[in-house]
Amino acid sequence: MAQNDAYLGRWPQHLPGVPVYHMHQSLDRLLWLAQNYETVALGGGIGYEVLKSRGWWQRIREMMDVITDEHGRPLCRLHGLRMLDPKVFTVLPLTSGDSTNVARNSGQVAWFTGTTAKTRGDRACLIADRIEAYDSARSWRRNGRQISLFGSFPSVAQAA
Repeated sequence: MAQNDAYLGRWPQHLPGVPVYHMHQSLDRLLWLAQNYETVALGGGIGYEVLKSRGWWQRIREMMDVITDEHGRPLCRLHGLRMLDPKVFTVLPLTSGDSTNVARNSGQVAWFTGTTAKTRGDRACLIADRIEAYDSARSWRRNGRQISLFGSFPSVAQAA
Protein backbone atom coordinates (compact mmCIF):
# COMPACT_ATOMS: atom_id res chain seq x y z
CA MET A 1 0.00 0.00 0.00
CA ALA A 2 2.91 2.36 0.65
CA GLN A 3 3.94 2.01 -3.00
CA ASN A 4 0.40 2.84 -4.14
CA ASP A 5 0.37 5.89 -1.86
CA ALA A 6 3.69 7.00 -3.37
CA TYR A 7 2.20 6.72 -6.87
CA LEU A 8 -0.77 8.82 -5.82
CA GLY A 9 1.57 11.40 -4.29
CA ARG A 10 3.51 11.71 -7.55
CA TRP A 11 0.44 11.95 -9.76
CA PRO A 12 0.13 15.40 -11.42
CA GLN A 13 -2.78 17.10 -9.65
CA HIS A 14 -3.99 18.80 -12.82
CA LEU A 15 -4.72 15.44 -14.46
CA PRO A 16 -7.69 13.35 -13.35
CA GLY A 17 -6.46 9.99 -12.16
CA VAL A 18 -8.15 6.72 -11.32
CA PRO A 19 -6.59 4.96 -8.36
CA VAL A 20 -7.03 1.23 -7.94
CA TYR A 21 -8.42 -0.13 -4.71
CA HIS A 22 -7.30 -3.71 -4.09
CA MET A 23 -9.80 -5.78 -2.16
CA HIS A 24 -7.35 -6.80 0.57
CA GLN A 25 -6.73 -3.16 1.50
CA SER A 26 -8.58 -1.51 4.36
CA LEU A 27 -12.13 -0.29 3.97
CA ASP A 28 -10.98 3.04 5.40
CA ARG A 29 -8.69 3.38 2.38
CA LEU A 30 -11.57 2.61 0.04
CA LEU A 31 -13.71 5.29 1.67
CA TRP A 32 -10.85 7.81 1.47
CA LEU A 33 -10.33 7.08 -2.24
CA ALA A 34 -14.07 7.39 -2.94
CA GLN A 35 -14.19 10.73 -1.13
CA ASN A 36 -11.10 12.12 -2.87
CA TYR A 37 -11.33 10.87 -6.47
CA GLU A 38 -14.04 11.12 -9.12
CA THR A 39 -13.49 7.49 -10.13
CA VAL A 40 -12.04 4.53 -8.26
CA ALA A 41 -11.12 1.24 -9.95
CA LEU A 42 -12.00 -1.87 -7.95
CA GLY A 43 -9.52 -4.67 -8.38
CA GLY A 44 -8.84 -8.05 -6.87
CA GLY A 45 -6.35 -8.60 -4.15
CA ILE A 46 -4.55 -11.08 -2.00
CA GLY A 47 -7.11 -13.65 -0.90
CA TYR A 48 -9.69 -12.42 -3.42
CA GLU A 49 -8.26 -13.81 -6.64
CA VAL A 50 -11.27 -16.02 -7.42
CA LEU A 51 -14.05 -13.91 -8.87
CA LYS A 52 -17.50 -14.82 -7.52
CA SER A 53 -16.14 -17.00 -4.71
CA ARG A 54 -17.81 -16.85 -1.29
CA GLY A 55 -15.03 -14.66 0.11
CA TRP A 56 -15.05 -12.41 -2.95
CA TRP A 57 -18.80 -11.73 -2.68
CA GLN A 58 -18.53 -11.13 1.07
CA ARG A 59 -15.81 -8.54 0.50
CA ILE A 60 -17.82 -6.91 -2.29
CA ARG A 61 -20.73 -6.53 0.16
CA GLU A 62 -18.46 -4.90 2.72
CA MET A 63 -16.99 -2.57 0.09
CA MET A 64 -20.37 -1.54 -1.33
CA ASP A 65 -21.75 -0.87 2.13
CA VAL A 66 -18.82 1.53 2.73
CA ILE A 67 -18.85 3.43 -0.56
CA THR A 68 -22.56 3.80 -1.22
CA ASP A 69 -25.01 6.16 0.42
CA GLU A 70 -28.21 5.16 2.19
CA HIS A 71 -29.89 4.73 -1.22
CA GLY A 72 -27.13 2.49 -2.54
CA ARG A 73 -25.65 5.17 -4.81
CA PRO A 74 -21.83 5.17 -5.06
CA LEU A 75 -19.93 8.15 -3.63
CA CYS A 76 -17.86 8.26 -6.83
CA ARG A 77 -17.78 6.53 -10.20
CA LEU A 78 -16.73 2.89 -9.92
CA HIS A 79 -14.70 1.05 -12.54
CA GLY A 80 -14.68 -2.75 -12.26
CA LEU A 81 -11.47 -4.59 -13.11
CA ARG A 82 -12.18 -8.13 -14.34
CA MET A 83 -15.88 -7.54 -13.59
CA LEU A 84 -17.50 -7.87 -17.01
CA ASP A 85 -19.28 -11.08 -16.17
CA PRO A 86 -23.00 -10.16 -16.27
CA LYS A 87 -23.45 -12.14 -13.03
CA VAL A 88 -21.18 -9.53 -11.45
CA PHE A 89 -21.77 -6.17 -13.11
CA THR A 90 -25.56 -6.47 -13.19
CA VAL A 91 -25.62 -6.36 -9.38
CA LEU A 92 -22.94 -3.69 -8.88
CA PRO A 93 -23.36 0.03 -9.60
CA LEU A 94 -20.36 0.30 -11.93
CA THR A 95 -19.88 3.19 -14.31
CA SER A 96 -17.42 1.24 -16.41
CA GLY A 97 -15.38 -1.93 -16.49
CA ASP A 98 -12.71 -3.77 -18.40
CA SER A 99 -11.47 -7.26 -18.85
CA THR A 100 -9.16 -9.40 -20.92
CA ASN A 101 -12.16 -11.56 -21.77
CA VAL A 102 -12.41 -10.56 -25.44
CA ALA A 103 -8.68 -10.82 -26.11
CA ARG A 104 -8.39 -14.18 -24.37
CA ASN A 105 -11.56 -15.85 -25.57
CA SER A 106 -12.03 -14.64 -29.14
CA GLY A 107 -9.36 -17.16 -30.17
CA GLN A 108 -11.40 -20.10 -28.85
CA VAL A 109 -12.87 -21.17 -32.21
CA ALA A 110 -14.70 -24.22 -30.82
CA TRP A 111 -16.76 -22.04 -28.47
CA PHE A 112 -18.36 -20.30 -31.44
CA THR A 113 -19.50 -23.34 -33.43
CA GLY A 114 -22.95 -22.68 -34.79
CA THR A 115 -22.56 -18.91 -34.82
CA THR A 116 -21.83 -16.59 -37.71
CA ALA A 117 -18.58 -15.54 -36.04
CA LYS A 118 -15.99 -16.83 -38.52
CA THR A 119 -13.01 -14.56 -37.80
CA ARG A 120 -11.36 -13.59 -34.53
CA GLY A 121 -12.72 -10.07 -35.04
CA ASP A 122 -16.25 -11.45 -35.47
CA ARG A 123 -15.85 -13.51 -32.31
CA ALA A 124 -14.55 -10.47 -30.41
CA CYS A 125 -17.59 -8.46 -31.52
CA LEU A 126 -19.92 -11.27 -30.47
CA ILE A 127 -18.39 -11.40 -26.98
CA ALA A 128 -18.61 -7.61 -26.66
CA ASP A 129 -22.22 -7.61 -27.88
CA ARG A 130 -23.16 -10.26 -25.30
CA ILE A 131 -21.65 -8.12 -22.54
CA GLU A 132 -23.29 -4.94 -23.84
CA ALA A 133 -26.71 -6.63 -23.80
CA TYR A 134 -26.82 -6.06 -20.01
CA ASP A 135 -26.72 -2.95 -17.86
CA SER A 136 -24.89 -2.37 -14.64
CA ALA A 137 -27.05 -2.02 -11.55
CA ARG A 138 -28.16 1.54 -10.82
CA SER A 139 -27.60 1.16 -7.09
CA TRP A 140 -26.44 -1.26 -4.42
CA ARG A 141 -29.08 -2.99 -2.33
CA ARG A 142 -27.91 -3.01 1.26
CA ASN A 143 -30.23 -5.76 2.42
CA GLY A 144 -27.67 -8.40 1.45
CA ARG A 145 -29.64 -9.76 -1.48
CA GLN A 146 -29.16 -8.12 -4.83
CA ILE A 147 -31.55 -9.11 -7.62
CA SER A 148 -30.19 -9.68 -11.11
CA LEU A 149 -31.30 -11.26 -14.36
CA PHE A 150 -29.66 -14.44 -13.10
CA GLY A 151 -31.69 -14.70 -9.90
CA SER A 152 -30.80 -13.70 -6.38
CA PHE A 153 -27.47 -12.27 -5.43
CA PRO A 154 -25.67 -15.14 -3.71
CA SER A 155 -25.69 -15.15 0.05
CA VAL A 156 -22.43 -16.07 1.73
CA ALA A 157 -23.73 -19.60 2.24
CA GLN A 158 -24.79 -19.94 -1.41
CA ALA A 159 -21.70 -18.48 -3.08
CA ALA A 160 -19.40 -21.17 -4.36
